[in-house]
Amino acid sequence: MKAFPIIFIIILIIPIACFRENNAESVLMKVSEQMDIHPDSAYHSLKKMDVKSLSHADNALYSLLLVQAMDKNDIPLESDSLILVAVDYFKNVSDSFRKAQTYYYWGRYYETQDSLKQATMLYLRASSAVEKTKDYRLATLIYWNLGNIYYNRDWYEESLKMQRKALQYSKLDNNHNIEFVYRDIARCYFMEERDDSAFYYYQQALNSVDTIKRRELYVGLLNELGRSYYAIGNSALALEYVSHAINLGTDNNLYHYYLLKADIYNSLNNYDSTALYLKKALTSNDLYIKAASYIGLYRLEKEQNNWDFAIKYNDQYLFYRDSIEKIEQREEVIRIQQKYENEKLQNENNKLLLKYKDKVLVINRLVLFGVIAILGIILLYEIRKNRKENTLMLKELELKNKDLVLMMQAQELSILQKKTAILREHLYKKALAVRKIPSLDSLSQIEANAIDKKIYLSDRDWAELMQMADDVFDGFILKLKKEYPTLSQDDLQLCLLIRLKVSLDDLCNIYCVGKDAIKKRKQRLKKEHFLKINKNITLEDFIMNF
Repeated sequence: MKAFPIIFIIILIIPIACFRENNAESVLMKVSEQMDIHPDSAYHSLKKMDVKSLSHADNALYSLLLVQAMDKNDIPLESDSLILVAVDYFKNVSDSFRKAQTYYYWGRYYETQDSLKQATMLYLRASSAVEKTKDYRLATLIYWNLGNIYYNRDWYEESLKMQRKALQYSKLDNNHNIEFVYRDIARCYFMEERDDSAFYYYQQALNSVDTIKRRELYVGLLNELGRSYYAIGNSALALEYVSHAINLGTDNNLYHYYLLKADIYNSLNNYDSTALYLKKALTSNDLYIKAASYIGLYRLEKEQNNWDFAIKYNDQYLFYRDSIEKIEQREEVIRIQQKYENEKLQNENNKLLLKYKDKVLVINRLVLFGVIAILGIILLYEIRKNRKENTLMLKELELKNKDLVLMMQAQELSILQKKTAILREHLYKKALAVRKIPSLDSLSQIEANAIDKKIYLSDRDWAELMQMADDVFDGFILKLKKEYPTLSQDDLQLCLLIRLKVSLDDLCNIYCVGKDAIKKRKQRLKKEHFLKINKNITLEDFIMNF
């Protein structure tokens, strides 16, 4: 007879629980609908939700939408534990759209962590799933991101394939974000030296931009066109586009444009205008821009034998260089502090882990001994519920601990690499030949807009650099000759410059050729001598790890 009231209560509770689940699902669907239009509102709505009573399916959808909202609002994910909740559920369902979304945002997380291999794999999974849907917007994003990864790895042909697919889906989605796709197709063509195609797609991008809603993007495209024309030696058109960008730009980007315009005027031997725009750039609060401006003015005055001004500008450059170094040192201290905080958090997580394991043990004992009839059923239900929650908590804590270990290892590696770089810099300074190469000379390391000059390296300089490379990098040249005897002296010299991380600008000045010629020379070197290198590994990565 006592069991009747309890059963009656349970019968009353069941429809209430169903109502709550239906209500939660309704809220989540409304959030999903407003995500593209009002991502900030979507994020705040999700953060206000009570997630304790969500069903397994609703919790998975909630996790996916929260990750999506954070991505759209540029809020970084500390780990992939949140998206993994969605992955564990949607990977086993027939909903291709949600599955594609899940893999895409999982890939986005890895891309922000610079884990491009994992990101590529997940984007490919997402592309397979999205092909079964008619969500053209999501398909555009997936292929566009894939194209960008390939582009950053210098796989321009593969990048073009992905960007063309993104263009196809963007057109099906009423040209949504098509200007970005046009721009990135143009970049691929430009790197392949197909200039006519590149400038055609740059123009398509300009024509597609809403100049009111996306004014900054439009101005950025003008500047990029100017920089591209400058790269191929068309200073007149370069000046036209950069000037247009300056007229329409805001204070956030004008200073970069001033530096580019100064470079263009310098290529035209217009020293007065060069000095004018370098001085305009000096009004920036950005330390790097100030340093680049002062070193530019120093070299300009030095070329004209105005030594009083040259010395003055060089002193200012050294001041800002020192300021930048202090900031970088401060950032190093912050990274060490973060490591300490991470270790502290890990210890706290370990304590919580033990606490929850104890809780599970207590629950198991309750199950073992049990209680009488109806009370036992109720207790068993509560135990099972708590066990499920505790299992999820334990899994989350273990994932967090794993992420913390990986984060600490990455930070330790970064510190070790920095110390190694400092040691190598001391060794570099001992070589006279290093002083001829700006990107190896500490006086020129932060200069982003140096004036192009021919760099002449004598046989003695090459011999000195090769000896230094053998000393610093454990017999680098000797091992290279032994492993790849077909390499010519010129090939060995190029490998040496790549290992020393000589900048692209300096390589151009050493070989007296353009940037594209340097890239072709690298491609030839890889194709002719390093055939066993994995297709997915760049020449630079191979040489740096040789």
